[in-house]
Amino acid sequence: MENILEQAARRQQRKHHSVNRDDDITSSVPKSSVGPQVDFDEHLVERPRTSSRRQRSRTWENGADDIILDGASPVIPFILCKCQGTIHKAMINTSCPLSLMSKQAAAACGLLKQKDIELSNSNISSIGRLKNVQIHIEERSLQMDFHITDGCPEITLGVDFLKANKCLLNFHDNNLLLGGIHGVPVPLLTERDLPLKYRGVQPAASI
Repeated sequence: MENILEQAARRQQRKHHSVNRDDDITSSVPKSSVGPQVDFDEHLVERPRTSSRRQRSRTWENGADDIILDGASPVIPFILCKCQGTIHKAMINTSCPLSLMSKQAAAACGLLKQKDIELSNSNISSIGRLKNVQIHIEERSLQMDFHITDGCPEITLGVDFLKANKCLLNFHDNNLLLGGIHGVPVPLLTERDLPLKYRGVQPAASI
């Protein structure tokens, strides 16, 4: 009977020591490494990068570069025209209702004479208006009115010019069709040929 009691006591003692040892091990491990206490999202665990995933990643990156480059490629449309024997770079601007000429360009053409300028009654802030100014675009000779103003390109061809001459902007062939779909194609200037201040400038949606 005593042997049975002694064996039971030893088993109880061994069990007590085992529980204490487990508690010591658990307390020595950082809480962040204990399984149930780790808080993580299995969706955030990165999967191994296989060759197919790497290829898809490179393809996407190349495509993103193309999109960025394509987004920077449009330039503001300009054409060459001649006025009073002087060659000018004229902006095509569909957001401007009237055609404009800078004061400097008008002076270069010899048009800044008091008798040539009428007071402007438009909403555009201008020095005045030049009537029936003759300009040459490709082989076409045209007469048109210009409002003289500061802070604009040498010449701005606005909606009045575009409508009167049935112009079409053809970005596919990079030209301005003067006189309708079967009219005279006038090449648009490349970015390196634009006035310096307009290079690398993103065009407004309305231009």
